Amino acid sequence: MTAAAIAMPEPTHETTMETRLFGPVTLDGARVVEFERGLLGFPRFRRWVFLDGEAEGMSWLQSLDHPALAFLLVNPFAAFPYFTLRIGSTELRALGARHASELTVCALVTIAPDLDVAGTANLQGPLLINLRERRGMQVVIADSEWTVREALPSFIEVPRFAAATALVK
Repeated sequence: MTAAAIAMPEPTHETTMETRLFGPVTLDGARVVEFERGLLGFPRFRRWVFLDGEAEGMSWLQSLDHPALAFLLVNPFAAFPYFTLRIGSTELRALGARHASELTVCALVTIAPDLDVAGTANLQGPLLINLRERRGMQVVIADSEWTVREALPSFIEVPRFAAATALVK
């Protein structure tokens, strides 16, 4: 599992897409990841691209199937030092990986203007991504001590852009 920023393979081709949150974005084909079953609540949207975030340990997951859909991601190992995750052989096979060290793990961030914290991370449903194969999946950890709304620690800076976009639904 990777605790560093997301490092993608070399580009294969580039194209431009108009997105709701970022405007026109040049998309690097090597940063595209296929989620065969989509994300929880978004099963139809299977093609996503990683965009760099403003803050260390943060990135964006922009849907290629829906230009208005993007999620802020956080590295759960950097934000929550006690976070651990067991990845089974079923998940490894589905992602085309031999070892968990080949995968990057991210948590979806929720930003709500009514929360007393900058945001929350879904540590019960992390994303597993094989960057080499450009395949990803969201897993549900049923017996986890972590929840779907873990308050982000104060040292994690949610980009101001993200807080502003949360208000524009």
